[in-house]
Amino acid sequence: MATDIHGVRHFLACSPRTGNTWVRQLLADSLYLTSYPVHRATDVPWDDLPPHCIVSLHEHVSEDFYRCLASRGFKVLVTVRHPLDTLISILHYAQHEPKTALWLAGEGGDESRLYGVGPMDPAFLTYACGPRGAALLGISAEWLPYASATVRYEELCRDPILKLRQLLAALGLTPARPLDAVTAENTLTALRNKNPHDVHHFWRGQPGFWRRVLTAEVAEAIWNRHYVLFQTLGYSCDPDPALTAQQARYNWWADDVGSGSGERGRSLARYDRRPSSPSSARRLRS
Repeated sequence: MATDIHGVRHFLACSPRTGNTWVRQLLADSLYLTSYPVHRATDVPWDDLPPHCIVSLHEHVSEDFYRCLASRGFKVLVTVRHPLDTLISILHYAQHEPKTALWLAGEGGDESRLYGVGPMDPAFLTYACGPRGAALLGISAEWLPYASATVRYEELCRDPILKLRQLLAALGLTPARPLDAVTAENTLTALRNKNPHDVHHFWRGQPGFWRRVLTAEVAEAIWNRHYVLFQTLGYSCDPDPALTAQQARYNWWADDVGSGSGERGRSLARYDRRPSSPSSARRLRS
């Protein structure tokens, strides 16, 4: 296994909200890499990059782009996450960050339609099953054939040290710092403390949260729309059959996860009264 970290360049290709910020920070801190999280490929100073760096970008794959990366010594890394958790995390983040519109240069629309929306609202189902949702979810899947290593978000949450060690081994690298120290510096709490103006970027870190906020009907409608993607990424759809629409709404709003204003009582009252829309789910499932 190589111990020389000089000349290490990684391109983190990923759908948004798949743990990519966490992975980028873990690798940067364990290997002393310069980090470049960007929204557009043109934001990267390609001709002036240091020999050891990591670039993170939500961008489609193309043969020309991949050859450009390879010619500059980049290895491709991909983060993957359950698509329903990814969509729920996008929904939460969109309540607080308008720059999501920069993802894929606005391909398929943007997230403005999600502001003030909950997972059980028709607008979310339309977004999730529409061109914007498909474009964002598909990024990680597109890059899988080019990946030198893949990080599954659920495995990283389960045991960060083990998964980071396995990732470095897959890349033929040894860490420059103890991994227990690196992971301790990059817990959710630590990342929130280091980024006080962007705490919403670091939300729950709880795989499977979608089962608490999406009924079986809505989850299966999204799964049917993106069936091939679920298969490609290696995920199934196993919702809670006992979850009601009312309980799903309550679970979303109970701790203000969906409320940008933090007005808990008003949000709960508004969404507890909102009827479910099973017809919307059936319509998009077909």
